[in-house]
Amino acid sequence: MGEKKQPQTDKSRKALAQSDRQERLADALRANLSRRKAQLRARQQPDADSGPNSVEVDIKTEPD
Repeated sequence: MGEKKQPQTDKSRKALAQSDRQERLADALRANLSRRKAQLRARQQPDADSGPNSVEVDIKTEPD
């Protein structure tokens, strides 16, 4: 009941801040890698417009 929490020392605060920073960086790197892989997969897929069931439309306009 009469216990007091000891204030954090500068070293423990710095260590905690550094580990938090490393975790944020790791999360950002994982997200970036996932995004780049998704972009690569999307580029490797054939275009939906050039498939066997696609229809080409040639629109001709009459000159004025």
